[in-house]
Amino acid sequence: MIDKFKLIAANKESLVQQLEIMLSLNEAVEVVARPWKVKRSLSQNSLYWCWLNEISDQVTVSDKKHDAEIWHEYFKRYFCPVKIIAMPAGDDLEVRTTKKLDTGEMHFYLNRIEQWAMDKMIKLTIPAACEYQQLRDKQNK
Repeated sequence: MIDKFKLIAANKESLVQQLEIMLSLNEAVEVVARPWKVKRSLSQNSLYWCWLNEISDQVTVSDKKHDAEIWHEYFKRYFCPVKIIAMPAGDDLEVRTTKKLDTGEMHFYLNRIEQWAMDKMIKLTIPAACEYQQLRDKQNK
């Protein structure tokens, strides 16, 4: 049984075959179609944790430094969009997690953190070859 399927023109027959199998085993199946979004990338996640460590090294709050994990929780609270997770009892759970962000959402999230850092004169490293910089370059064309 399939849970997720990335449909492209070349594999639509495979989807039809999978649906026929599912229908032979079940009276009905649920099909949800929406544009495919790629989850946040490893490059984005690496840059994010690099920034969290840089912020941790540079920022003192009330004479105290906080580690990257604390800054992760801080930024999730203020900048991360809410994601809905369906719970077994039928209640939906609202969470703020970077794990559920797609590449576009993660780019926006990183952008907000970068702006926060610039406003506070905090220097963040942005390698020229990283995906974040490449997307910024595309936006500025």
